[in-house]
Amino acid sequence: MKLKQPHHISFDNFEDILKNHVDSSSQPPYTGRTFAMVKNIIPALKKSGFANNLLQFSDIRLGCIKEGEIEGIINLRHYHLTKGNIVCLTPNTILELTKVSPNYNLMGLTLNPEQLAIWHKESLPTFLINQMSEIVLKPNSEDLEIFFQLFNLLWNTAHRYGDDCKMVPDLISCIFHHVQYIISTYSKDNNRTEKREKKIFQTFILLVNQSNGIKRKLSYYASCMNLTQRYLGTVVKQVSGITAKEWIDRSTIQRIKVMLRHSDKQIAQISYELGFPNESFFSKYFKRITGTTPKTYRDESV
Repeated sequence: MKLKQPHHISFDNFEDILKNHVDSSSQPPYTGRTFAMVKNIIPALKKSGFANNLLQFSDIRLGCIKEGEIEGIINLRHYHLTKGNIVCLTPNTILELTKVSPNYNLMGLTLNPEQLAIWHKESLPTFLINQMSEIVLKPNSEDLEIFFQLFNLLWNTAHRYGDDCKMVPDLISCIFHHVQYIISTYSKDNNRTEKREKKIFQTFILLVNQSNGIKRKLSYYASCMNLTQRYLGTVVKQVSGITAKEWIDRSTIQRIKVMLRHSDKQIAQISYELGFPNESFFSKYFKRITGTTPKTYRDESV
């Protein structure tokens, strides 16, 4: 059975989406050699068919919701994003769109992290260091207006002068510095204990995402983080409202779904690669969480 391959969005095929699927009545996107900008990307993703699949991004994505709302799962976590949300996705982030309002409008830019490092005159902002991570912000109206002004200044400069303009790197750097400022400003509202617990949770989620469904015992993550299982489990539940086991199961199920939908591997082989004792145990695990068997899920996905 030949199944379609995973949908990875690199800079090159993102550029193709913009060129081939952006509505001609919309403001034309900017697609340069090193970065791209768009005033409304969701309709293009819908037309291209990408919006109906799990998406994995190879580059940095930064955007702001101007109108409407969207629901989706980013790196296992559910988000309900509305007007005024600023979102940044680092490389290898996995996104699944579950609901998009008809009037949804997102403006954003994408660029290669290596290019940003070349352009950035100082060290990269801390929120860009980790791969497969996301930042979701809801700044006040003043900070949001500055973000719009910087974005539009870069938009106009790029359209008029292109990638080679010496202002472009500085403007991009300004935008990311501004996002870092917003993060720092809002983090001051948290005390040290809350910040430590949130950091523990973020590290846990990062490790769970990186394990690709293979490591399913809390003891493994506690050992990696030099914490006791009990303390780690308590912090994860306290910060997220969801147990550590459920986060691990979510990651495992997401990985299984990708393998069932986007590979030709036999179910027994998938079970073996993910470290399950046998195919029967694997099928019971999948059905207990999803309500359907691996075979049924695969057949319905073709």
